[in-house]
Amino acid sequence: MIRGIGVLLMALALVSLLVKLFTYEYLLRDDPTAGIALRGAPGLDSGPKVLMAGDRVLVADENGFIGEGLYRVFSQFGWLIVVAASLFSMWRLRRGKATRVGDG
Repeated sequence: MIRGIGVLLMALALVSLLVKLFTYEYLLRDDPTAGIALRGAPGLDSGPKVLMAGDRVLVADENGFIGEGLYRVFSQFGWLIVVAASLFSMWRLRRGKATRVGDG
């Protein structure tokens, strides 16, 4: 059970890193449309910026999109919490295996 939680947290950490590195919030010039786009090259800036040519739009809506606040919180510092929790759980699993006597 605990091992499954550790594996799940590691998968969530990987997904959160991919979201942080390969998505960004975009705006269109002279238009209230905003959303999330998939960038071609990894980057750490996830804040609102003008849509780049060639990037794929994942979510778009006028005057904001559903989950806008959640995406902003997650892309700013939420991904760090997920990664830290997964690393801590994997460390605890490894430490638990190393201290058990008789397991082989």
